[in-house]
Amino acid sequence: MIHIDEVGKLEPHPTVDTWLQSRPLPTPFLGGRAMRFIFDADDLHPEEFGQAIRNLLQAAPSLLTRCENKVIQYCREMQDAWGLEEDERIALNVPGDIWKHVRFGEAIHVSVRKRGDVEDGIYFSLECECDWEEEHGLQLIIRNGSQVTKIGPYGGHLTNSDAYADESLIGVVYRSLTAWAMSYAQFMQERIFTPLGMTATRTALPNRILMGRAAGYRLVNDRLDNREAIQPHTGRDLGHIATTVADMARWEQEQRQPRLLKPETAALAQQAVTLADGSATTYGYGWFTDQILPVPTLSHSGQTAGFVANYVRVPSRDLAVVLLTNLYGAPGGVTRIAQLVEPSLSVPVLVAAANADAKQWDGRPHS
Repeated sequence: MIHIDEVGKLEPHPTVDTWLQSRPLPTPFLGGRAMRFIFDADDLHPEEFGQAIRNLLQAAPSLLTRCENKVIQYCREMQDAWGLEEDERIALNVPGDIWKHVRFGEAIHVSVRKRGDVEDGIYFSLECECDWEEEHGLQLIIRNGSQVTKIGPYGGHLTNSDAYADESLIGVVYRSLTAWAMSYAQFMQERIFTPLGMTATRTALPNRILMGRAAGYRLVNDRLDNREAIQPHTGRDLGHIATTVADMARWEQEQRQPRLLKPETAALAQQAVTLADGSATTYGYGWFTDQILPVPTLSHSGQTAGFVANYVRVPSRDLAVVLLTNLYGAPGGVTRIAQLVEPSLSVPVLVAAANADAKQWDGRPHS
């Protein structure tokens, strides 16, 4: 049993094997809301957590009041990106109104940052839902239990300097998402899309008029609902590019005969990475190397808002399939399309089972 004085006994998390959780504890800075503290069992430092946890459990609501303007800035930038009219925007008439549009979860994740710089410390992450960003919400990062040090959509980094690998962002609580998106957009257009002749491809800023842009949908109770515009301002590039199948053919040509990178550099992206501890993976740089067909394949898929994209490459067959769908949650079918184009790919493939035996692939798409 693991015990931390400030939160008591830690128990296994019900759904994540590598997490431990405390009992619900009242948090005055959230108006007394009961929250569990979540710890990574592989990165547990009980002797270091004490003071930071005490600080957070004693923190007053002013902890959030002091960062309110940054949260409002995030909200307004998102509404600007949507191109909302004044009467469609969230009303923020008096101090504190912004928090009426935030729904805190039930857990606070605890992490330790040790990079040997001024941002090292104990970090607490709160992942919240908010009315202005349905897909990626609001994340509040609190350092040492006493100061909110990062605000924005949910991301996997504790600081902005880590997220963008930019030392000039040390100490920056909120990095303007609009400024980042525009600089990124310009880079992508000038350095990638234009040189490759991808004339129909561009960053999918939702307030821009893009001729031929497809509407996105999702199924709700067996009924099609129109989704909001793709949301690119996440720091994670989800839905950041609007493109066509014809332009993806030009991108595929770049994969076969690289011009933007040296061929040996481009090849590294297609090789599965071995981790520092010697563990094997099935991921290169953007390419999954899982054997989803009888021959080696490279693939990637993703979805956001009302869209799904699937891409599979079969280099030995000189074949690539791209499937773009404007329905959130739509099943992938690129492997089946590949089999129809190249019937030899329908031969069953043996996939290693967890018990080290072998089971026969069922022939269904796995993308």
